[in-house]
Amino acid sequence: MKKLLLSFVIAVLLLSGVKAQDTISIANGTTYNQSMAIGGYYGFHTGAYLYTSDEMLNQGGTINSLLFQMETAGSGSNRTLKIYLKEVVDESLPHSLVFADLLEGAMLVYNQPITELTSNSWNEFIFDSPFVYTGIGNLLVIYESTGCSPSGGCQTHMYFDNSISGKGWARTSDNTPMDYNIPQSKNNGHRANVKFVYTAMPEDFCMPVSDLVVSNLQMSSADVSWEGTGIRL
Repeated sequence: MKKLLLSFVIAVLLLSGVKAQDTISIANGTTYNQSMAIGGYYGFHTGAYLYTSDEMLNQGGTINSLLFQMETAGSGSNRTLKIYLKEVVDESLPHSLVFADLLEGAMLVYNQPITELTSNSWNEFIFDSPFVYTGIGNLLVIYESTGCSPSGGCQTHMYFDNSISGKGWARTSDNTPMDYNIPQSKNNGHRANVKFVYTAMPEDFCMPVSDLVVSNLQMSSADVSWEGTGIRL
């Protein structure tokens, strides 16, 4: 019996480690603009992009990075980028919103200086902290970025899909960042082309477990408990 229990514990651990690397591409746009997630044209770039669960193929998993498609990468120093992810039920983004409310409950997954970017190419941003996405809700990508100076100083252009509306929100400014605690209207509604790189598991596997505990071990029984995400992919 103890051997069977040991086999069960090993099986759970093995299943929790099964991973497959995949990429979801949401990248139909051929138009580009400077008021996007990568700072440069302005001193302060702030905004969000909403991608539906259908566009995400309803695929749950751990998102490890994303790629933005640059037309002009720009050059210069002092640029920074923060990326937050959040799973939401919202189907669109309003014209006016309080940015602090948008950030509430979001996970900071990337916080780095912007260094080497390549024009006319996809540029990858590998997350500091991977994000667990259930595949059920819509995915909100929130960003804060700064240019090479408070007035910008290093022009950038990113590709977006001009046929998509209500799924992008951006506010740009020079010299002074916007106030996050009062309603702000967007000055751009473009949603960036994107690719998400994630690790997924087949539908018959569960998300990784932790804190696996076997207790009250008897000849024909035992108590087995573990912590999980509560999400079945």
